[in-house]
Amino acid sequence: MASEPPATLTAKASLLPLLLATCLDGLALAVAVSGRGPAWSWIAPAALHLLASAAAGLATRASRSQRALMAALTLTLPLLGAPVAMVALRTRRRGEVGEMPAREALERRSLTLADVRRLTDGLSASESLMSGSTDEKTATVRMLTRHPDVGSIALLRRAVATGDADLAVEAALALEDLGAQLEVSAAAAHEELDGNPEFERALANADLLASAVHSGLPDVSLIARLVADARRGYERAAALCPRLLGEIAGRRARLELDAQGT
Repeated sequence: MASEPPATLTAKASLLPLLLATCLDGLALAVAVSGRGPAWSWIAPAALHLLASAAAGLATRASRSQRALMAALTLTLPLLGAPVAMVALRTRRRGEVGEMPAREALERRSLTLADVRRLTDGLSASESLMSGSTDEKTATVRMLTRHPDVGSIALLRRAVATGDADLAVEAALALEDLGAQLEVSAAAAHEELDGNPEFERALANADLLASAVHSGLPDVSLIARLVADARRGYERAAALCPRLLGEIAGRRARLELDAQGT
């Protein structure tokens, strides 16, 4: 037969003193109700109640805090304190549901890219680059490379200028790769625009080249060619779909503003 948990044994061992305390409190109540004369009407009940409180704390197998709880409840709640203490002792605490084995220490393992992404989701990219671990910095550089907008390019260039040599090299290589990809895309867009494409392709090429200008990624020597090809794309799209002239004009205005700022 399986042995009972220590908490159950303690509760059972504490029932007898609590039952005795309840009986003494009941006797005190009976004496108080049947007492005659003002001099003796409360002395005997009070003495019996104090005796009940002392009896409630006699559970030798209970801990000191449990004995103090039983005695305090019996003293402060005449007749009801002992039953309340019984209920409290027999109620299984949440930390004692069965004999649960201790958790084994988790094995240490290196951070995966998924782990780093979860960590960096709560941080800004700038904080990850400046104060993150090596894995976090690498993951952040890759994330910025996947979304090379103006903020991402600015952060990558700031990383190149930091005192962290490894981060600077990684960010510089990322910028170099992005520049090479842009040159390939720009050459393909230039060739397609020379062939007078349909509206969708003309607008897509213009937006692609304008986004590169907005990001601040291209070298100054490439800006003029990119802006010229983007203008051609917007002009072609406006000619093919005059009803979208206002929207296309807004995109071209932003292109011109960014081109002047470079």
